[in-house]
Amino acid sequence: MLLKIKKYIMDNKMDVITGVVAFVFIVIASIMILGGSSDDEETSTKDALRQTVSGEVEGESDVVGQVAGTEANSENMSEEPTEEPTTSLTYENLKQVMYASESLNVRDLPNEDGEIIGNLIEGKRVKVTGRCNETGWYRITYGDGEGFVCDEYLVDESTVLAPEIVAEAAIVYDMDTGEVLYEKNPDAKMYPASVTKIMTTMLACESGRLDEMITFSQKCREVPYDSSIYGVRVGESVTLRDSLYMLMLVSGNDVGVGIAEHLAANEEEFAALMTKRAKELGAKNTNFVNSHGYHDDNHYTTARDMMFITLKALKNEEFVKVWQAAEYTVPKTNKVSYARKIVHTHKMLRKDLSQYYPYALGGKTGFHDAAGRCCITTAKKEGRTLLCVTMKSNKANQYKDGEKLFEYCFTYN
Repeated sequence: MLLKIKKYIMDNKMDVITGVVAFVFIVIASIMILGGSSDDEETSTKDALRQTVSGEVEGESDVVGQVAGTEANSENMSEEPTEEPTTSLTYENLKQVMYASESLNVRDLPNEDGEIIGNLIEGKRVKVTGRCNETGWYRITYGDGEGFVCDEYLVDESTVLAPEIVAEAAIVYDMDTGEVLYEKNPDAKMYPASVTKIMTTMLACESGRLDEMITFSQKCREVPYDSSIYGVRVGESVTLRDSLYMLMLVSGNDVGVGIAEHLAANEEEFAALMTKRAKELGAKNTNFVNSHGYHDDNHYTTARDMMFITLKALKNEEFVKVWQAAEYTVPKTNKVSYARKIVHTHKMLRKDLSQYYPYALGGKTGFHDAAGRCCITTAKKEGRTLLCVTMKSNKANQYKDGEKLFEYCFTYN
């Protein structure tokens, strides 16, 4: 009977939902009519009906879906789903230095849709590594990665002028990137005065003999009367290590003679070793005739050469210890019965003085009439370390020149 009903529905092409409802109604009525059937028969019949109804509904749903799909296809015969085209950005590789013409944002994409990751102040020096062909924006080195800035706001020359300094020669070097950030007559012949002692100290550190005892001779006491001296006694003995603090902090010419005599046959031979080492380091325009820098027309260098010499010296750990010491206590000796506390002549390292520069790490000063005021300093700010050499400044501007250059280079370079 059920099969006949199903056949009737299909033959008469009844509406699917109407047919299903009618079919279910008839099945329920049949069950009620057959109420006298056994429980097992009733259960079997119900299960069969469930399966039949389920099959009919699922089957009819499939039919409806197929019909709907056919109609949709007939209406959109030529339409197929397509993905949005993606634009692949291309770049022209560049390697140049440019400057921000005004304050501007740095973004993570080469257009205004990019997220702001930082900003540049007016005059800031940046390294340009590429340019987006599609947007024209520049790709720059920014922090530890890269960023993008609008091409309209980078120019070839800084709108912020470098500071005016009194020193006749100067150079500033970025010890992290290896770049020269500023220079003024860097290859002009200059007299180094006591910054000569940087080379003397470096050779002593390289000798590996820092724990040896050196004894100061009469010749140490015979340095010119207008020399910068420590005041050693004839026959006084100290370690070579201690003597380096006496040489660099107090700037004792008498100590320089003692070091030269200990490491070579005499001071003249030691000066020849100094010049030879300078040439090896690229300081081609340098000549030394003594270990301390007292004036001699044939004792000369350049700001760039002193940069080369200092950079090499700073690779030596023992040298760095001396370089960064603002004060030191010299132990008692065979001639002096008490320890002596000494402080640095470089005032940018001295917290107790107005010339103190909080970012300064270490340095050396020098002076005589022909050399003027010389100063070599390292400073660290916001993770960057710079080396600054100034030569032939005057007393009023010796430290001001250095601070101006440091602040300019830290801020704009």
